[in-house]
Amino acid sequence: MKPLSTRTLKNILKIGFILSDFFAYPLRIFFMSGAVFAILACSGLIFAPSVFINLHQFIFLQSFLGAAFAGFLLTALPLWCEVKSSLKPLSISLFVLLCLAFVAEIFSFDFTLSYGIMSLFWFILLCQACLWLIKSKNTKNIALVLVLFGIFVLSLMKNFAYELNLDYAYIHLCVLATLVVSFRVSLVLGNDALSSLSNPNLSFLPNAVLKNISCFLLFVFIVAILWGKSANLNAFLAFGVGFSLLSRLSSWHYSVFFRTHYTLILYLLFLSLSLVYIGLGFVYLLDISYLSFATHALNLLVLLAFVLFVFNTVSLKHTQNQIFNLSCGTRLSFIALFFAALSRSFLALFAYSFYIVIPALLVLFVFVYFIYKFFPIYKNNGFQGE
Repeated sequence: MKPLSTRTLKNILKIGFILSDFFAYPLRIFFMSGAVFAILACSGLIFAPSVFINLHQFIFLQSFLGAAFAGFLLTALPLWCEVKSSLKPLSISLFVLLCLAFVAEIFSFDFTLSYGIMSLFWFILLCQACLWLIKSKNTKNIALVLVLFGIFVLSLMKNFAYELNLDYAYIHLCVLATLVVSFRVSLVLGNDALSSLSNPNLSFLPNAVLKNISCFLLFVFIVAILWGKSANLNAFLAFGVGFSLLSRLSSWHYSVFFRTHYTLILYLLFLSLSLVYIGLGFVYLLDISYLSFATHALNLLVLLAFVLFVFNTVSLKHTQNQIFNLSCGTRLSFIALFFAALSRSFLALFAYSFYIVIPALLVLFVFVYFIYKFFPIYKNNGFQGE
């Protein structure tokens, strides 16, 4: 057996250093792995739709969103709680659990085993978040813990009852999580946009009361979905969520926010979210068989788009030598997600190709571009804690 060449050894060491760096700064490994999960799910839908029509649900709702939340929380919470210890053991453990759950779902088709592993994943993430917050006496982020607890409970319930209502409730709970996270993100980006003006006394503070109202209504809506007794109640609550979200848009009605590309994108995401929930209200009220289409619009246009926005924002803000400016390819990615949602939720009624293939291709482009854009950035630049 020939010994490894010097060049091969250097490549192995280089890969080892990159992996070590990625696990030390969890946003890198989890955002990249989340994009890979999305690519695998879309590729499966394109080339083996009969197999992946059920599998893609687990991959997007558990593997992809699990990686997204882990990447964000393991970056944000240590900074907010001033954690000084290494994050590498925790990020490796959570990454292994994500991979094991994915393999269990793909190769065994045993949703009990895969959801059991993901329940453990969410439990570890929940316990670690609680530990950090308690040690630092941080009471400002209790909402994140409550949302994590809800996600853990719903994932655990999937081990005992495979019901559609659990999936719908889980999706809305993930939207609730994005609302909690996006409040922090909008606070930072709003003030970034104002910094371009000559007046140093200007500051931006989103309306926390309206945020709390919309989050509370969404929580009640989730409970109503789990209860599953009244479509009219669901409709009433969906309208409440949609209109409360619309009322939050008034904070952004200033010309500087419409002239700045990233605040304009965030505004359009909030607008889309409110319109989707108003649309869901009509679906429940009129009792039309359109719930699956409307939920896919929520997933593609809002949930994936918000996650992509957070991926880009956190990556650029926490990487050295980066100017916060969303590239043309990233802006095209949001347009691609809009057309994916339009295809799956409306055009699919007229042609089957709009049902699976076209939305999958568009989402595939979005996350292939994300890896193409950010892998070199992660690899060649250090982490920025502030």
